[in-house]
Amino acid sequence: MRSSHDGVKMKAYSKLLAIVAVLALAIIPLLAVDGADATVNRQGQWDYSGFTDNDSGRLKVTLVNDAPDAVEIKLMVYETGNHDNVYTTKTVTVPGNGTDEGKLAVELSWKFGSSGTKYVDVWAYNAADDSKIDNPLLNEDNVKIEVSHSIWKNSVTYIVIAIIVIIVIIVLVMYIRSTKKTKADTTMTDKTFTKLHNEKVGKKTAAAEKKEYKSSGNKTRKK
Repeated sequence: MRSSHDGVKMKAYSKLLAIVAVLALAIIPLLAVDGADATVNRQGQWDYSGFTDNDSGRLKVTLVNDAPDAVEIKLMVYETGNHDNVYTTKTVTVPGNGTDEGKLAVELSWKFGSSGTKYVDVWAYNAADDSKIDNPLLNEDNVKIEVSHSIWKNSVTYIVIAIIVIIVIIVLVMYIRSTKKTKADTTMTDKTFTKLHNEKVGKKTAAAEKKEYKSSGNKTRKK
């Protein structure tokens, strides 16, 4: 027969197991929220702008966290079909659904370097657990981006600009020289007219003086 002492021990073990079970049920949901099981989704469409073969562009999206607690995630943008080529990475904290409805607007920026239609994969990981890299919170594949061609990428553009600058400089030089020459010609013409006028006045003065001298001489002889 079991003693009363054994019965007490069994009751104590039973209570301890019950306490452990209650604690486990309380902790497991918290671990799920804080770990890689948190749910992050995309809201709306991917929106991009500014991508050219010469300039960086921006890819925008709103992320939504369905869990009550905030989660820190690491976003990575890969070349579709070649995840060894990572265009950019960014770590953000998406609030829990009790704050701003769990929404966060995110903007990613990078440069392609060539024009045409591009496809990228955007994946999101739990930033606190690198071991879950093969189990992303969010994986969006084949995001299509049209990259336009920039005229500033062409060497011909700079050559044309250089030619225009040279032409403008030549025109300015010719205009300045022409202005100086016109001014000089005008000054010379003014001087010529002044000289001719003075010569005329001088001749008239000399003739008048000569006439007056002759008239004076005749009067003297008559006396």
